[in-house]
Amino acid sequence: MALRQTGSTMLRRLAPILVVAAAVLAAAAEGWLAPLDDWLSDQRFALTGRTPDGAVVVAAVDAKSIAALHGWPWPRRIYADLVDRLKGLGAAEIVLDIDFSAPSSPDDDAALAAALERAANSVILVAFDQKLSADDASGQLGANRPIAQFADHAWVANVDIRPDHDGRVRHLPYAVAAGGEVLPSLAATLGGGAGRIGDGFRVDFGIRAGDIDRVSVADILAGTVPADRIAGKKIIVGATAVELRDFFDVPVNGTVPGVLLQALGTESLLAGRALTRTGSLATLLGLALVIALAVFVRRRTWDRRLAVFALSALAVESVALAVQATWPVEIATGAWDVALLGFAVATLLSEIDVRRILIAISRTETRNLQIILDRVVADNFAGVLVVDEAGTILSASRSAAFILGIDRELVGRGIEGVVPDRLRQVLSRQIAELRAGVWHEEGQHEIVHQRGGREIVLEYVATPSRMDGGFAEDGSRLADSFAACLTFLDITERRRTAERTAYLARFDTLTGLPNRNQFIERLETELGRAGGNLPAVICLDLDRFKTVNDTLGHVFGDMLLRAIAVRLREIAGNENFVGRLGGDDFAIIIAGRDAEARAAVLASRLVTGMSVPHNLDGHRLVVAISVGIASAEPGDVEALATLKRADIALYRAKSNGGNSSVFFEPAMIAGLAARQTLEVELWDAFENGEFEVYYQPEIDLRDERIVGAEALLRWNHPTRGLVSPGEFIPVVEAIGLMEPLGRWVLAEACRTAVAWPGKLRLAVNVSAVQFTRGDLVEAVGSALATSGLPADRLDLEITESLFLQENRTIAATITHIGALGVSFVLDDFGTGYSSLAYIRKFPIDKIKIDRSFVTEIPMNPESVAIVRAVAALADSLGLRLIAEGIETAEQVKFLRLLGCHEGQGYLYAQPLAARDFVALIEGLKPRAIAQSRVV
Repeated sequence: MALRQTGSTMLRRLAPILVVAAAVLAAAAEGWLAPLDDWLSDQRFALTGRTPDGAVVVAAVDAKSIAALHGWPWPRRIYADLVDRLKGLGAAEIVLDIDFSAPSSPDDDAALAAALERAANSVILVAFDQKLSADDASGQLGANRPIAQFADHAWVANVDIRPDHDGRVRHLPYAVAAGGEVLPSLAATLGGGAGRIGDGFRVDFGIRAGDIDRVSVADILAGTVPADRIAGKKIIVGATAVELRDFFDVPVNGTVPGVLLQALGTESLLAGRALTRTGSLATLLGLALVIALAVFVRRRTWDRRLAVFALSALAVESVALAVQATWPVEIATGAWDVALLGFAVATLLSEIDVRRILIAISRTETRNLQIILDRVVADNFAGVLVVDEAGTILSASRSAAFILGIDRELVGRGIEGVVPDRLRQVLSRQIAELRAGVWHEEGQHEIVHQRGGREIVLEYVATPSRMDGGFAEDGSRLADSFAACLTFLDITERRRTAERTAYLARFDTLTGLPNRNQFIERLETELGRAGGNLPAVICLDLDRFKTVNDTLGHVFGDMLLRAIAVRLREIAGNENFVGRLGGDDFAIIIAGRDAEARAAVLASRLVTGMSVPHNLDGHRLVVAISVGIASAEPGDVEALATLKRADIALYRAKSNGGNSSVFFEPAMIAGLAARQTLEVELWDAFENGEFEVYYQPEIDLRDERIVGAEALLRWNHPTRGLVSPGEFIPVVEAIGLMEPLGRWVLAEACRTAVAWPGKLRLAVNVSAVQFTRGDLVEAVGSALATSGLPADRLDLEITESLFLQENRTIAATITHIGALGVSFVLDDFGTGYSSLAYIRKFPIDKIKIDRSFVTEIPMNPESVAIVRAVAALADSLGLRLIAEGIETAEQVKFLRLLGCHEGQGYLYAQPLAARDFVALIEGLKPRAIAQSRVV
């Protein structure tokens, strides 16, 4: 009997331990403790930070790169350039974590394939799996692989990533089987890891992701990345910009780009830190030790048992932390920690009245919940009112009084005179419906409410609730009561913003005309219903509109655009659709019968009507327009095709000098293509060194000795020979090449002139573009310093149009260059906007008379008068006068009589290549250049 009682007592004491142990074993077997093991491992990573070995560098496709390369996606020639630059910097391996599963343009694809071939099998391209189609609900995946044109010259690795149960990524595969082939993972390929298909390794997130070297693709392409950051490294090129959405949740580091996750996996393998987690056998052995510990201390007092369990848990986690920091092993301690916690809870429950604790906890939670709910209601940004059946306000947010325009406390008041009548009716009806058991949720609604003399729009939701009546003291059941919660927002501004946004999406804010989006929609509508009556399109823009902005400012430019819009509506009439496409570009749709003929008539009226002066704030402006006309063609369904033809015709009208209209002809496409080809050839010419500087002698007219030369740019085209500057200079300015090309001309001419004998001067033309872009002061200083040419031998020729801009930067630039000792020559004087103001204001040393006046003297009296006036002006201001375009001895004689000091022209010599100009000088007597005469 005693033995039986002793066994029963022991079993009773061991029962809590056995129950806890059984529960933990069941949880571990079902995998319920895996999230806890993951969390514990994540915390250990956070405590064991380690530095990467630096073998991996991330080349980031970041926001800076996207902005520098004008958006995303990029042409594949950019990746070709990137591969070449990385190989040039000594990269050991290059990974392009970019989707190349579909062809792009043949030229771009060929460029990338060639770069991959040059890289000699040191480039890795990526493959991945994705849904067969966006609307495929089956979940079936298809394999995306680089096209054969690229795969033939590179390795291919898989970059598929599978998050864990909680959405975080903790492990990467060694290899993946998909689409009938087996591919190694990217991390395994770079890190040298190997494993079976489907097996993976746990990434060491103790490696500090922020310490992995990261460079911007834009900096690599710009050539600003030092070679020592790339040489011998494994480079992974991938997206880090937020807008590219290639991000994953990982332990410790939060959300990281996929390319950085691949780098962490590679670093883990390279450092021998591909972690594995202990299995079920280790869990069972450890659990057995924990159970034995619980049995061993069961006779101790409850507080000592709690201390033992707490210290044991601390010891377990400390050991696990040390092991994970030293070896690539994660110890699954979740089951042990849960068992220790369970034993501690069982110890507490055995010593305390459980029922009393539960009651106290329940009451505390109820009070806390009520406090929280009251605070949530009071602090809610929305208006919230809780109303009982009698219409009394039980609870209210502070926002409710503000939105309704009530300046008094609302709680305890009736809703009469507070809540709009319609809302009071909604609350009463919904409470009645809930009491009758027929209420159904209605969702959000809107009403217009008068507040402070203005209308506001309220968006509201009303929800009734049944409240349990509970029991009376005698145990009888009390009747349930009802209340309703009204939640509302003032959406007046949101509504106005939405209306404004809708307006902005379809109308131009400056002129009120339909914008490009609406214009294209309207044109496509007209194309769809045209039948046999195809519409026509007129494209027009203002001639020399930039001059208005530069001279009067953008405020007057905007005023002019509004005036143009008004006049366009008047001339076009209500039957035609007028829109603004952007800038000073406008367009008109002519629909219905005889659209092409009516478009021709309208275009003529536009050219005439727009030339009528505008009076804007006291300024009288005359602005001509160029007009392009195109008719839709059978089969046109997209507006852009017709619009493009009209735009090509507009380009031809502007090329013809403007103030005219031109109908589209198919031959114009060839002309546009020729212009585009010329633009490309000019950039290639600059890169390939096809430009040359020629020199035309400048002669002292008194004794016809050489005093200097003007540097003139020439383009030696590989097939066309020398191309006229009049053909390519306007294009150079239009495509943004003038600043770097002008810098090169200045440096090259100074380098050449420093070797000339004597003190011959050098004149170099400087475009207005060079003043507004780049740093002309630095360019001049650099050219003089590098060449050694004295500053007093350099003349910079500028045109009168430069001073139209009234730009402080231009004035400061001229002043700073003048301070260096460089002289300025005012070129083409008399042809533009001649003014004594800027001659007195700026350090002008010479005036050059335009050839158009020189060629007509002495036969044209007007030209003679102009030259005589300019000579008198130069003499009175102490300026030297030079004439260009001299072709006859009679012109020389006349210019000499008028007081002109210097001249240049074919009478003396045409522009010469540098070596020919030197030969001309050296053919004269030594030490007598200043006394020489040009024959």
